[in-house]
Amino acid sequence: MHFIYKPAGAQPYRKELYLFGEISNYGKDAMAKMVYNAEKQVYEGEMYLKQGYYDYVYGLYDPATKRFEMDATEGNVWETENTYLILIYYRELGGRYDQLLGLQAVNSQFARPN
Repeated sequence: MHFIYKPAGAQPYRKELYLFGEISNYGKDAMAKMVYNAEKQVYEGEMYLKQGYYDYVYGLYDPATKRFEMDATEGNVWETENTYLILIYYRELGGRYDQLLGLQAVNSQFARPN
């Protein structure tokens, strides 16, 4: 599989770009490192993959901190608001129906980071 990533600016990143996720054992696979092609102004990488579904993002690796960050490549949507409805059911042993015991609506904005 041939991967191409075009950075937002015309200049390459100061950190190393990797395919990050289960596809690369979370950046530990050397084949996951992307190489900047100055002529095309894109990052390129190749990995041999079996046919299937793969979960990955483009991540920047900082060798000084030995950490990956995805904000510059994937964006950050921490302010997205979601409402979750939690339903709790119970079925008696041998019962033929579920009983609703309780419900709670939870909004993600209440757990906002400082």
